[in-house]
Amino acid sequence: YYINNGYLSIETLFIRNGKLLNHKNVIYPINLDIEDEIESYIVRFYGRNEIPKEVLIPEGISLENLSNMIDTNFIIPLKGVKKDLIKMATDNAKINLENKFAEIVKSEERTENANNELGELLGIDSLNRIDIFDNSNLFGSFAVSGMVVYENGKPKRSEYRKYKVSVDKNDDYNTMKEILYRRY
Repeated sequence: YYINNGYLSIETLFIRNGKLLNHKNVIYPINLDIEDEIESYIVRFYGRNEIPKEVLIPEGISLENLSNMIDTNFIIPLKGVKKDLIKMATDNAKINLENKFAEIVKSEERTENANNELGELLGIDSLNRIDIFDNSNLFGSFAVSGMVVYENGKPKRSEYRKYKVSVDKNDDYNTMKEILYRRY
């Protein structure tokens, strides 16, 4: 991993039979203690992916915590080829963060500026959540409504909702009224 300007870059190398097969890099803002961020990432990562028989991790990460959460052999290499693999992963994390940092800052500024401008137009001091609704029907029947949510300018898919509407006709006004009352 590599840290710079409040962002964490984590590089994962996939090695089988001594050959580098693939790699994955993620970059995100730091919200917790660095060790907690990395441990949390590892637990989430191996919750979605196959757990290997051995995982190399850099110094500063608690072997005990990870071993209690994931049933595999965690190793902090101190020398040799495995230490070189950790160094290569760290170098890749640094390069990726430096390359993508300008893009990340530009995207966040664009999102923040758009939120601020929309907030000013609506007379809202702090605009950090937007709920968007849309109604649909199939030839005037089977009415449904959908809601998408943006928090701080980014989609929050876990908050998306789909509603079945009791009014089974092409009536956007009453459909929207029903969904807004049900939601709020």
